[in-house]
Amino acid sequence: LLVGVTCNSPVDDVTRAPRIGRPRAPPPPPKAKAPAPAWALPKAPAPAPAPPGAPPHAAGLTGDAHTVGDSYPDHIQVDVFAALAELAQLRAHDERAADEAAAALPPELLAAVTRLCSPQEKLSPAGLAAMDDELYKMRVRYGAWDPEPCAFDEAAAAHPDATWCRLADILSLKHIEKPDDMRKFKARIIAWGHRMFLMRTGAKAVPRGPEKWCPIASLEAVRCLLAFSLVHGFDVYSLDIESAYLQTAFEDPHFVELSKFLVGRLSPEERAAHNAVHRPVYRMRRCIYGHPLSGTKFVRNFAGLLYHLGFRPCAGDQALLWCEERRALIVVFVDDVIVAAADPVAALAGISSVYRFAPAALCDEYIGARLRRDSSRPGLRDLYISLELYASVLLAVWQSAFGAPPPAASAPLPDDPRKFAPDTPEDASAALHAPAGVQQVLGALLWLARWARPDISFPCSVLAARVKSWSPRLQDMLAQLVGYVRATAHYALRLRYAIADAPGALALHAHTDSDWRSPRSQSGFVVFISGPHGTFLPLHFGSRRQSISADSPMAAESLAAHEGLKEVLRLSLMTYLPSCAVPTLSVDNRPSTNVFETGFSAKLVAYERAVGLRVSFVRDIIRSGVASARWVPSRLNAANGLTKRLGALELSRACIQMGVFPLPPELRESDTDSSAASDAVPFSLGLATEPARRSEVFGHPSSTIAPHAPSAQPAPASGGARALAVALRALQSRPSGGVAPPRA
Repeated sequence: LLVGVTCNSPVDDVTRAPRIGRPRAPPPPPKAKAPAPAWALPKAPAPAPAPPGAPPHAAGLTGDAHTVGDSYPDHIQVDVFAALAELAQLRAHDERAADEAAAALPPELLAAVTRLCSPQEKLSPAGLAAMDDELYKMRVRYGAWDPEPCAFDEAAAAHPDATWCRLADILSLKHIEKPDDMRKFKARIIAWGHRMFLMRTGAKAVPRGPEKWCPIASLEAVRCLLAFSLVHGFDVYSLDIESAYLQTAFEDPHFVELSKFLVGRLSPEERAAHNAVHRPVYRMRRCIYGHPLSGTKFVRNFAGLLYHLGFRPCAGDQALLWCEERRALIVVFVDDVIVAAADPVAALAGISSVYRFAPAALCDEYIGARLRRDSSRPGLRDLYISLELYASVLLAVWQSAFGAPPPAASAPLPDDPRKFAPDTPEDASAALHAPAGVQQVLGALLWLARWARPDISFPCSVLAARVKSWSPRLQDMLAQLVGYVRATAHYALRLRYAIADAPGALALHAHTDSDWRSPRSQSGFVVFISGPHGTFLPLHFGSRRQSISADSPMAAESLAAHEGLKEVLRLSLMTYLPSCAVPTLSVDNRPSTNVFETGFSAKLVAYERAVGLRVSFVRDIIRSGVASARWVPSRLNAANGLTKRLGALELSRACIQMGVFPLPPELRESDTDSSAASDAVPFSLGLATEPARRSEVFGHPSSTIAPHAPSAQPAPASGGARALAVALRALQSRPSGGVAPPRA
């Protein structure tokens, strides 16, 4: 969606320079011939004429763009991130040149990008056919609204509490960066839910409160399902419900008004009946995309069907449902449904009687992330959550807003942003407001951090908190963060289960950490499942600014431990593993662990209500046997990288402890940016070649490093590579039992 907006932005928005320290650059001429990108191949031969009946060449949709050949030279290295970003700029003022440039790229390197169609494309034969199909599906197949219209005044008198809104017809073109034969028109008729009014009074109607609430799965619930599938050896299947909203009835009195374009696509008889009524409206009978209550009604109806079939919601997340009889676990993320079961046919039996959906297929992609399974290592089941293609979209958004993409970086931040960003209203008045592109880039980065990249959680948190007090220094830090994501686009969150670990031997752990800063400290937590033979399943992580100030490191650590304990207690109800019912809380501050045992400290007397209540909560949980708390050295704390700025070497160790690893070469989408990543990030050189060995420090397998398959041309070792090898040997030289001795 972000790239789709970028491709349709005006030229002065697409090519604008950042407003940090310099004025906006003038826009280029509207029809100027842009030079060919540096990554493009030589110009293609003369194209063949467009086939009969194809849409007109209003935006480069005919046969003007063809592939240069079936083969692509191996010696040419294509930077897919820079390519997509340059295509977005090029298409803004020269469609034909963009098509020729896109034809030079291998199709497998291109992300699925969508843009809105122009008015000429909308009136083309292919565009009209797509819209007619959507209109037939909604009116005839599903009966989204009544076939007969009624007058607006009569409907308002018959239904005093009725609401109404208009329908919008949207036509988009999918896969615009690919050749013509791979593009597809997509029509959608949606409701203007943001402009919904009461029919009698004309007041704006905005659903609020319980009527709009429905259970939506969290990302940690999805990771719990993936971990459950690895432990029990189940496959994960996706349930593709066809037009999920349209299969749900809408009982509330709501009326829709057709647009002029939709009225023109009706049959002559229907158009005559429509025009014979004064201000015609139609009673909505099915949930339509865009209405504020459509998603709520679908989720409630679908969840009610699952309750009827024997599924029961989890106390930690009501969108995670378990059926003991079917031995199946289901996650409902609006209309994206996945299930982990040994027999998917038996697990989904009964759903087909109410909802029409395609046969269940193995899930390799879910809400923007690629799920890559790796069973090449004997005795191990690995699953990687990869957002490699989403990182390319982030780079395209950055370049469209600020110009050339930043160079690859070995660390997310050059320094701690909290040293320079103003925190007081007086200082903030002299700061700059962040440009619109900054918020778009931060939004994409936050999704990466929440889904599968805990190594950028801290930079995203501290930068997003200072959008209203922006500065040129923060702009440079954001550029380095984007450069780090570019260099580590092939990094993924790895869930590993060792088959030698019985389910009863697994344990649930939570590592928490904080830094002591003014005015408020930062809390970080990592929740994971570990086993004695190398199992490490990261379930949840986060980096957040504390809600109150702390005047000592012990108070800051106590606040972080309280937050992490609440998270791990919630996840203990979502693992469906009896051995994980009593989690372990690990803190790297000894005074905090002592306070958790006694529940009192003279230094916390002044914080009776603020910190004292939180400490008492942790103490009561530990004394009741619901959880346990232990001390862990700082260098073994998995949450250490979520509260402070780390260098390249320290960050490499933090990535290992949090479960972030490079994708094996055979599982990557493309290896086009591997040279930049190898030069910038030591971790990507594949140096973890020591034998896998588990640390016995509170069950955290921070040194469980299984080597990837060696590549045909290994990258040469560098200073950073040698430093990382020393760090890995230090990790694996820890004593096998007890706590590691303190450093000198």
